[in-house]
Amino acid sequence: MSATTEELGALKIDDHEPGSQSDLRGTWSPPSADLARELPALITELHLRGTRIFRVAYNRDRWDPAPRSLRADGRVVRLGWFLTLDPDRLILQGSNGERIDLTVPPVRT
Repeated sequence: MSATTEELGALKIDDHEPGSQSDLRGTWSPPSADLARELPALITELHLRGTRIFRVAYNRDRWDPAPRSLRADGRVVRLGWFLTLDPDRLILQGSNGERIDLTVPPVRT
């Protein structure tokens, strides 16, 4: 599989072949640690790229307090925090079973 890289603002994702079993991997550098504010645009962009996100996992020590769910891309997306999750990682699950792992560098203040 040959991957190309697309970049949109602070989002960089390695493209994958349709039907590939591998996780989409990339980086995301949101301007703030407010998931409720930052995630909707990310979720909409991933849907435009072919993955409809329904769940997001994160380490709560990295982010501001967030709701258990939020409206994004015309639907409710569930959020869950895990202390055992790498603080530099955000995991998004798509409705097609796809898992997207994004590396998230610390937010600059």
